[in-house]
Order: sequence, then structure tokens, then C-alpha cells
Amino acid sequence: LGILGGKAELLFADLRKIATVGDAEDVAVLLFKGGKGELVEYELNSAAAFPEPNWYIMGESGTLIYQDSTFRIKYFNPDELMPLSVDDSLAVKGRTYDNKDRIPWQEKVIPLDQTKVLDLYDNLVAAIYGKEKLRVPLEDVREQLRLIEEAKKASGFYQ
Repeated sequence: LGILGGKAELLFADLRKIATVGDAEDVAVLLFKGGKGELVEYELNSAAAFPEPNWYIMGESGTLIYQDSTFRIKYFNPDELMPLSVDDSLAVKGRTYDNKDRIPWQEKVIPLDQTKVLDLYDNLVAAIYGKEKLRVPLEDVREQLRLIEEAKKASGFYQ
């Protein structure tokens, strides 16, 4: 939530308990709007037969996937797109609907250095002893808890 900035507005929530026992959901689908109007779809599925990417972030100019300790990024510079025009005729000449636009994709693969992974529990202990600043601000934690509670109520999970 920290990258969104501001309070998030929950638009949709569906929480389910499919494969586990106890009182925790193992499938969660949330749709919310970030503080700057970002549309975020959050999915958690501990009941899936196949693993999904840890992160799958789609933006206006590309996509980032994080899986198996590797970031894969595919993106383009909007300034490099060719201009397009609308064909107002009833049928496109020759019935070819390819407007010949080509997106100049760029790709990067960035392996994560496992020796530099942040351990949030180590950071919490260090913050308690005044040695470090909390990496995840308390406001972000409170906002996450508020969204979880709102999602559980909205989806009828407590019934």
C-alpha cells in the first residue's frame, strides 16, 4: 500500500476458505482505488494448484512480474509510439484492421540479490531499540488492517 499514497477505497472484495481449515481465508480477491486514482486488483490464492507470480503489476506503459527471485519488466516509452488516426469510414480499406502500429517494447530481467533482502522482523526489533527507522510506516500497517477488515465485512466472510 505504501506505493499508492493515501487512503485506499475498497471497490470489491471476495474472500473464501477453500482448501484450509480454521478461520483464515485462503483465497482473496480485492479491487480498490489508490489515493491517486490507481486501480489495484489484489489476488491471493493459497488454494491454487499452480503457483502464480508473487507480484504482477500492470501499468499504462508496461508490466512488472516478480517470481522465483527475479523481476521481469516489459515496458515502452510513450513518446516513441507512432501517432495513430481514426478511420471514420464504415469499412476499412481492404478490410485489414491492422493499423501497422508497433509498440517499441523494451525488456529487463533483474535477479534479486538474496543477501540484501529486508527482514521486516529484524527491522522491527532494531526500530524498537532505536537503531533503525521502521521500513513500513505504522500508517501503512493501519491502512492495510482497515482494508482487510472492510473486505471481510463486505464479502460476508464473517457469516
